[in-house]
Amino acid sequence: MTTPSPPECVQIGPIIAQDSEALFRWFNDAHTARLDYAWRPVDGLSHQKWLASLGTDPTQIWFAIRRAAQGPIIGFAILRNISAVHRSAELGVRIGEEGERGRGLGKDAARQVLQFCWQVLNLHRVQVAAFADNERALRLYTGLGFRREGILRQAQFIDGKWKNVVVMGLLRK
Repeated sequence: MTTPSPPECVQIGPIIAQDSEALFRWFNDAHTARLDYAWRPVDGLSHQKWLASLGTDPTQIWFAIRRAAQGPIIGFAILRNISAVHRSAELGVRIGEEGERGRGLGKDAARQVLQFCWQVLNLHRVQVAAFADNERALRLYTGLGFRREGILRQAQFIDGKWKNVVVMGLLRK
């Protein structure tokens, strides 16, 4: 029996102009989007406006996920609803291409974002929300130490069906 290889290491960093094409493609991937929100197509002009606005909202931070510092973007992470008063935020992570998923890359990136939350932003609490049927996301967050705090029943209407949303939280040690 062979031992599984360790997950590949990734680096988080700023989103740059060269990431625009991949991000545009991922935002318009209806199948993947439906794993965590109601998909709505994004047009090119809105995408460029969004890209130009990155860094202007103090309540959110977007990170590019890369295998190497200068490598191509393979995914992204977001901290949103950052509250300095309550020392809290919400986390989201996505590896862009299906073939890149399931290798531990998202988990490695999420660990780095959490370290940023604790060490740089001095947050006390980070929460996530995932559809109750998104087992991959629930495993990821459980593996990072998040604990289930509740279920929002029939909170999202996706593809003609109501979905429950699991809310999980992680407190700074």
